[in-house]
Amino acid sequence: MSGTLRLDLWLFYARLFKSRTKATEACRNGRIMRNGLPADASDPVSAGDSIRIRESGIYRQYEVLEIPHKNLSKEDARRVYQDVTPEEVVERFRIMRNDEFERRKSGKPGARPTKKERRMIERNKGGY
Repeated sequence: MSGTLRLDLWLFYARLFKSRTKATEACRNGRIMRNGLPADASDPVSAGDSIRIRESGIYRQYEVLEIPHKNLSKEDARRVYQDVTPEEVVERFRIMRNDEFERRKSGKPGARPTKKERRMIERNKGGY
């Protein structure tokens, strides 16, 4: 498993996106960076590259370890990258997800967050 592969295919094979189409859309919308630069879906990815994916205003960081050339099982897909996201960013992401879950569970489906909740969301997003 060596060489290069299109970025959208690598994201799909690594199971970071559910479909190649969603990976392509993320690239098109500027949510993916490769080696510190905005990435295009057709950019080549090779071992050692750094990938940053923006989710909910927070960047997750991955280092490419291998280049697969076929779909992989969930367990095998974890071997092709290493998650190098700083722990404080992961914790902030976890808090935001829990806040969203609690808000939806509270019986206000589809309701906008209150001013207090919006401030907490913005504080958790931080300036990373």
